[in-house]
Amino acid sequence: CAVVLEQAQRAGAEYRQAAVKAGEPAKRLDAVTLGDGASLAADTFVFACGPWLGSLFPETVGNRVRSTRQDVYYFGQPSGDRRFEPPALPVWIDYGDRLIYGIPGNAHRGFKIADDTHGPAFDPTNGDRQLRGDDVERTRAFVRRRFPLLADAPLLGGEICQYENSPDSHFIVDRHPAASNVWIVGGGSGHGFKMGPALGEMVSNLVLRDEAPDPQFALARFTTRREP
Repeated sequence: CAVVLEQAQRAGAEYRQAAVKAGEPAKRLDAVTLGDGASLAADTFVFACGPWLGSLFPETVGNRVRSTRQDVYYFGQPSGDRRFEPPALPVWIDYGDRLIYGIPGNAHRGFKIADDTHGPAFDPTNGDRQLRGDDVERTRAFVRRRFPLLADAPLLGGEICQYENSPDSHFIVDRHPAASNVWIVGGGSGHGFKMGPALGEMVSNLVLRDEAPDPQFALARFTTRREP
């Protein structure tokens, strides 16, 4: 993310960190009100707000984007043992009762392991982001079974992330039905980060070339009845 931000600023983008007050536009949007009361005007607005999309657009998006809690853990590796780092170990996925995956490297934070199975509903603003003992032990049991050399590895840390899931796990990329200059982008469903460059290019082309969105990403797919 830091690299993307740096490149955008080099290209002339202005970066501001602020909250936008929720509200469904009834017509073309001329400006948005920020949390501090300031107004931000633009010709076109792109709202790519992750798990907060539903609260920003309660009628247009609402529960079509649901947030779930996703735990990530980092375990210590044996000192000097390169078998758990790239290129010796690739990105891996274990398809079983749960979908567990790992990504080696991680800027030396440790052996990363996470559960891609959708977790419980989660409030991205006020949700509890503390690791839970039962979840940690379940992850340890998996490590013991699949990576015996790490059976007694220390837990170096962890983080509570969230997915912003759409009903069909596909992206939402569409204009707001009442405001043609407002674009809604989300529904990453756990895949948003790795698809970010391609998705960003697609959205920028839609905005700059005033193109029509792809029907497979349109909001209408959730209300249009499909024949079997």
